[in-house]
Amino acid sequence: MFEEMFLSECVSKDILDRIKGLRIAGANYKPMVEVLTYSLVPFLFGITGDIAEAEKFLRDHGVHDLKTKLIEHDPVRIKEIVKDLLNIINKAKENAWKIEDLIGDTYGLKKKVSETISDSLELSLILGTVIEVYGMEKSVFIKEQFPSLIRIYEPEYFAIVRKMSRIMNRLLREGLREVDVENRMLKILYLRKYDMIPYYMLESLLITSGLVEEDDLVAIEHGKEILIPYSSLRRVFGEQLHRVLRKLMEKTHGESIYGPVFKNVRNIIECLRGV
Repeated sequence: MFEEMFLSECVSKDILDRIKGLRIAGANYKPMVEVLTYSLVPFLFGITGDIAEAEKFLRDHGVHDLKTKLIEHDPVRIKEIVKDLLNIINKAKENAWKIEDLIGDTYGLKKKVSETISDSLELSLILGTVIEVYGMEKSVFIKEQFPSLIRIYEPEYFAIVRKMSRIMNRLLREGLREVDVENRMLKILYLRKYDMIPYYMLESLLITSGLVEEDDLVAIEHGKEILIPYSSLRRVFGEQLHRVLRKLMEKTHGESIYGPVFKNVRNIIECLRGV
């Protein structure tokens, strides 16, 4: 409700445009092939991070000029594209996204921040993802130097998108390890190595895709260590976070900047009992 009021106020003050359209970052402003390749929320299984698959999807739907925008096509083709995108998005969980989640009000900046970005969702996704991975120091001079920042960090951003894509597509095939702890589900994701990935964004993808439920706790397993990201603890425990953290610290093997680290699942289970 507050977010809706805030956006409406921005529209009334001529800061934002409100446009009915596809709720994927950049959909109203960028070529469709770029929009599909870079889409994180929603995550497009088999397409996100893979430009060849994005091109194939569009050509299969009769789109041969890959530089066109979705709104430039006829309503029948748009309807077919949206219907098939919805099926792709819902591969992990039926009805994780509904048509009203994918089509609705979108917002764009009236005054472009740069020649490359006018979609407010796209702007926030790029900034949030790059800063989470590379540190808050990358936010210095963003307002004044955004065009050059995007040119510099777009390759890094796309590298992150591709890493996330590999993880998500693997999880669709293999699933997550699940442990039931007193009616609270702990879902464990195995990573072959601790890549530089934004755990908060990864968790958003897991939830919005339906691979993880809102009240599931997420853990990341790597070698002989298991990390529980702070973002997952905040989401699940909310106001109880400090009390839960104190209990978790009794069994931790160590602590990283991302969250507490454990030697095994048993230690996590012991901490979560009675929480």
